[in-house]
Amino acid sequence: MPEAGRVLTDGGVTVWLWRLTESERELVGLWERLQSGEALPAARSAARRCEWLAERLLIATAVGKDARLLHKPSGAPYLEPPVPGFSISHTRGMVAIAVSDNGPVGVDVERVSNRVLRVRERFLSPEELALIADDDVTANIVAWTAKEAMFKAEGGNHDCSLTQYTLSYPASRPCQDQALQADGFSLWTRIIDGDCVLTVAQPTKN
Repeated sequence: MPEAGRVLTDGGVTVWLWRLTESERELVGLWERLQSGEALPAARSAARRCEWLAERLLIATAVGKDARLLHKPSGAPYLEPPVPGFSISHTRGMVAIAVSDNGPVGVDVERVSNRVLRVRERFLSPEELALIADDDVTANIVAWTAKEAMFKAEGGNHDCSLTQYTLSYPASRPCQDQALQADGFSLWTRIIDGDCVLTVAQPTKN
């Protein structure tokens, strides 16, 4: 596993997380050692190529070097050979993949940034907008990553709105990430190094 990587586990899900500090040349060297035969895309930016390499290196670590990352017509990623649950996310300088042996899973990772406060109406319902303070950056990003993770866990249907996923918090602990709840999903969140939020979602079985 890359030195920069770490593993998080909870609820039957394993997340491999990599904060990228390596140069593209270093990542290419690691990729070439896999001898996968998959060509590195040439047309993308250097930053995106680094993310592409990190995604595949993490997949090789988590599942095996013969696993191939493919995409459905909707853009949702999947692995071949298939695994019961797989999801991937990246934000600037950070890549995460989640694997579950017991069904679908979604993962989302985002940098802590005030930018979320300008777009919160896009993913929060009116009730959630009233509940979550409009100056609480972390609480808003936790909610955003939760909704993105739920969206991915259900297959990434781009016709749906993130506002259709409803979050709730116990009244005794409002808007704390540890208290995050959603009907139909099991959720868990981690604050990574103080500057990233990662949330995992799994549909609950009836």
